Amino acid sequence: MLVMEMSNKKQQIPAIRFNGFTDAWEQRKFEEMLDKNDGVRRGPFGSALKKEIFVKNSDYVVYEQQNAIYDNYKTRYNITKEKFDELHKFSLKENDFIMSGAGTIGRISRVPKGIKKGVFNQALIRFRINNEGKL
Repeated sequence: MLVMEMSNKKQQIPAIRFNGFTDAWEQRKFEEMLDKNDGVRRGPFGSALKKEIFVKNSDYVVYEQQNAIYDNYKTRYNITKEKFDELHKFSLKENDFIMSGAGTIGRISRVPKGIKKGVFNQALIRFRINNEGKL
């Protein structure tokens, strides 16, 4: 890892880069990166998303652990707008991070632009970055 002095601040430029990332790294505490009001949220209790409530067609979907594990945002289940509104605290936004929270624990994925409106299930943990975060 290359370390450079810039404006009396140590900044690190890693050898391995994420696509689209060109700036130097700066060291920060994880909690400083998270939204102060809704930074970490575990999915709703399983009873909130029973298979009986799923509908065949809808503009609202349910994101599952496989979305984090495979970094793929295809979905299998749909919910009504009313159920989405009821579970709005569990919605995903672009640039959120989701992490698998059961079985294959710790697989993480950044939510891409253009996903369908939806909520995440009980097997996921969502991390929401604060508005000032540069991710």
